[in-house]
Amino acid sequence: MIVVGASYSASMATWARLKYPNLIDGAWSSSAPLYAKMDFFEYNEIMTESLRLVGGENCVAQFRKAFQTLESFA
Repeated sequence: MIVVGASYSASMATWARLKYPNLIDGAWSSSAPLYAKMDFFEYNEIMTESLRLVGGENCVAQFRKAFQTLESFA
């Protein structure tokens, strides 16, 4: 499996490759931030605005609901 990412997801692709070399054969990362940040709220803000621009408020609400459901499993 090859994982791919750009921006913050590029960092996640790289970290996933390092953590799971038995599952991930390679990672392609473009414009990855160099330093990990635990609470990268700026990324959430950018993604929320992108979702709002492309899909509208309903799209943002559906993503918010999906993430709340995922977090409830933890």
